[in-house]
Amino acid sequence: MFQAPSKTTVQAALAEPIDLNQRYLVRLVSIHDEGVSKFADQSKAGEPEHSIRWVFRVARMDKMPLLNVDNTAFELWQWTSNRTGKDPAGKTPTAKARAWAEALLGRQVEDEEIARSGFEQQLINRVAVCLFDSKQRTYTDGTGQEQTATRYNIMRLSPWQEQAPASTTAPAPAAAPPVQVTAAPAVPAAEPQAIPF
Repeated sequence: MFQAPSKTTVQAALAEPIDLNQRYLVRLVSIHDEGVSKFADQSKAGEPEHSIRWVFRVARMDKMPLLNVDNTAFELWQWTSNRTGKDPAGKTPTAKARAWAEALLGRQVEDEEIARSGFEQQLINRVAVCLFDSKQRTYTDGTGQEQTATRYNIMRLSPWQEQAPASTTAPAPAAAPPVQVTAAPAVPAAEPQAIPF
């Protein structure tokens, strides 16, 4: 009855364009396995490569969310393969999906961890710092009119650490006596920080 929507759906228009010279915060809202990639090499042995759709909310570095023209939160859809390879010698690039997972978690991940069932759920609501690039795209709209849209792509994700507010107290005296340091008890891993975007 209905035709399946195209995977090339144009995103809603941003109220203000993304500045390609600025860094932004992105929060992973959801991640989806879209099935076998149309670019998968069917001649290779083993399971064919899948397309992974990553859905991000975007905010400026001051945590103010980017909005669409209809005042809804802007969601950025990006695709990677499900490949997660990493060259221990660093001679070839790390797979994009792995690099993004490591940026969102703020640490390197082991192969066994990635392969574990439910690993992708650890990434939800995590935040990273993002640099964008863009491409102009021409398409025909529903009325047959040719339109041009800007497609934003993640160029690089880096780990994000929220900065503590600046201290307003005076610095300690320079000649403070030495303090004996003892090992602190183990602290459980921190939950993803809630960001209002």
